[in-house]
Amino acid sequence: MGVRMFTTARQMETWAHGQEVYDVMGKDRTFHERLKNIAVIGVKTFGWTFTNRKLPVPADVPYVRITGPAGEAWEWNDPASLTSVEGDAVEFCQVVAQTRNIADTKLKVNGETAQRWMAIAQCFAGPPNDPPAKGMRHKRKRLEPSFRAREARAPGMTPTARSARPSRARLGETARRSNAPRRARPSAATR
Repeated sequence: MGVRMFTTARQMETWAHGQEVYDVMGKDRTFHERLKNIAVIGVKTFGWTFTNRKLPVPADVPYVRITGPAGEAWEWNDPASLTSVEGDAVEFCQVVAQTRNIADTKLKVNGETAQRWMAIAQCFAGPPNDPPAKGMRHKRKRLEPSFRAREARAPGMTPTARSARPSRARLGETARRSNAPRRARPSAATR
């Protein structure tokens, strides 16, 4: 693997793991033109996906036409191909990086070869890894804790009072001091 491909592969891994974090946190993510680097890896690893699984590499390579974040078309392979993948670049990258199942996207997949590829697409090194099951990877809904949940943690306390209460470490320190033997204070007569 050359330096450029190695660097792009690290970008893809960082992007994919970052996507997982955004999903869990329920946050929206802003996508940039750099996403094209990941799409290129996805297209270039068409054969790898099959070879890695010890499957014959299909001769009819799918035409890929996806739309980048700024609305421009990115295209690879022969447009006359009978098999193709078309749609959103973000969804394509999510599928090849295995942060989404193809069934959870709006990608248009035409032809048997493209369907087989997208069902097992893997643009990263390592042993064969199955994509997530349908519906398993998606942006989670952000849930704000309800008033009752907040009250259960600290009944009757305002947020300010909760943050002002002593930490457990400080409470433990106070308890240790109170259990220590007390020294006798000198009386006024002995001073």
